Amino acid sequence: ENKNPRKLTPRECARLQGFPEQFIIPVSDTQAYKQFGNSVAVPVIRAVAEKVVEAVKGLPIHSGEFNPEILDLQSVDNISEVKEKKNEG
Repeated sequence: ENKNPRKLTPRECARLQGFPEQFIIPVSDTQAYKQFGNSVAVPVIRAVAEKVVEAVKGLPIHSGEFNPEILDLQSVDNISEVKEKKNEG
């Protein structure tokens, strides 16, 4: 009878965008839909970044200005750590 699919809940939208299960949604459902709709799916961005790093590591770069080893996504959580690693080397 009812041929329309049901609407996703804000929690389901959060899951689709990669938010952790314990993430608290402190706003109305309307605001949550807007915010999750405008958010970036972190797992997707991480996967894309890992592929970019793989591709960059395979490039024959001869300049001393770029070291792809500083782009280790498993150990780098923010840009300040990247800068620190670059300064160490």
